[in-house]
Order: sequence, then C-alpha cells, then structure tokens
Amino acid sequence: MSIGDILPYILDEIGINLENPQISQNTFQMKQIRSFMNDAGRDIWSRTEWQQGFKDLNILGGLSLVILPDDFLKMTENGAVELGGDQYAPLRNVTSPQMWQLLAKRPSQTPYFFLEGGSLNFSPDLPADGASAKYITKNWVEGDKYEITTNSDSALFPNPLLIMSTVWRYLRKNGLPYDDQIAQSESEFMEAIKADRAIA
Repeated sequence: MSIGDILPYILDEIGINLENPQISQNTFQMKQIRSFMNDAGRDIWSRTEWQQGFKDLNILGGLSLVILPDDFLKMTENGAVELGGDQYAPLRNVTSPQMWQLLAKRPSQTPYFFLEGGSLNFSPDLPADGASAKYITKNWVEGDKYEITTNSDSALFPNPLLIMSTVWRYLRKNGLPYDDQIAQSESEFMEAIKADRAIA
C-alpha cells in the first residue's frame, strides 16, 4: 500500500475530513502530518534491523579505510565485516577510540575495524582479497528515499506501524490522549519484528 492508501486512515483516526488528501500539500495540517509521518518512519526503521534494510559493501584489498555510502545508517549487529576469499574470517569491531589508536599504531595479526565519522577503518590494512561489509541503509522509503514526499511513496515496513505511530505523535503534539495508541503501536511493533524475522 502507498501513502495515498493509508493517509485516509490516519486522517480518520485524528478526526480530519479531507477530500482527495495529498501528503505533498503545503497546508499547515498536511505539513504537520507529513512531519509526524517522517519522524515515525525514521524511528520505526532505526529501532531494529528490517530485512529490506540490509545492504552489501564490497571493499578493495590493501585499504586502511573506506568512506561509507551516503545512505549508511549503522553496521549490522552480527558479522558486519568479513575478509574476502574462501575462508570465513569476520573482523572484530573496536568501539573504544583509545583502543583503536593503539591498534592503529601497533597492528596485530587479528583484523579489526573501527567506525569513525563517515569512514570504516581497518587494522591491519586489508589483504589482497579485500573485505565485504553489511550495513543498514537509512532509506526506509521504497526507491531508496529517506523521507515521504508524495502519495505514491511506500514504506519498507508494515503500514499499520506507520499509521499508528503517526497518529499518536499527532495526538501528543495537539494535547490529546494518546496512551492507548502508543501502547498498541508498541505491541504491533514487536509482532512486526517477529514476522520480519520469521519468528513464531
């Protein structure tokens, strides 16, 4: 379903009656709803690793660092970086800047990686076979987009989550009760994660 399909549900829940609503309209109400919808989408997307968010990055050998893609959000939780070649060889993630400074000056035989700003750093330098990395894209809208702009856009996660999360944000901002909506939203969120990961 597209944003055009779910927008009437959102408007009905918050008590707004519009004929042929367009999320791209620049009226105060629609700009507010569009803002809440994009806030909701980014929040829902960043809280877990949705299957449609995984991307691969192939890295050439001999490098000590690589600039991350513009759509980078975060590394995957498990097996984020692996050395190339036939043998499975995951790199260990260093999170401490002090530890990384030590490893950068005195490389060990064990390969490590470190995220710093917009780059992925390696110690020691990558071997000739290079490496591969898995990351989560920040683009949660179909078509590699970071935000909703038109009725034809669609989220990469279940639409009910976007509906409920947009609704409770609108209610909260306008001083209306929203406890029931946020509780239902959280419950649906957990069920959607299980479904996305095929957990019974």
